Amino acid sequence: MFRQGRFTDGTNNHCLRTRLYGRYANNTGAASNLIVRIYFGGQQLYDSANMMAKATQPSALFWDVQLCNTGTTANSNVNNQKMGGYLAISAATGTANTAGFGDLSKSAQTITAIYGTSTANALGSTNEYKITVQHGVSNANVSFKSEAVTTEILQ
Repeated sequence: MFRQGRFTDGTNNHCLRTRLYGRYANNTGAASNLIVRIYFGGQQLYDSANMMAKATQPSALFWDVQLCNTGTTANSNVNNQKMGGYLAISAATGTANTAGFGDLSKSAQTITAIYGTSTANALGSTNEYKITVQHGVSNANVSFKSEAVTTEILQ
């Protein structure tokens, strides 16, 4: 949650940058959907599903997403946000690394640029900015683990 005046104060617009890294595993024996959604102020900016290949070893992931309020301050229009960034997940592999996750020899990783818009009131005191992940199957062998998430205000 971001308080009024942190994302925009009606005069100055700012951006929020979220970075996430961790690992994704699908050891179910079949490909499975990974569904990613991004919201701000109750509005959905992004919604996509991708079939993720099965593998015995986890994939590394890194996401970088920026959400900026772009409303013109001359007319106090704070209801205009743009979101962009990229989502990267390393290729599925059956070979364990000496250390860590991610296989540099694979070229089938998922790297995609994303974009979305919102018209939420950025001055709202309870606007929620969130990124959600959902699995296409319910299985103990499918997991998404964020090791670290940071969100910072860019001015």
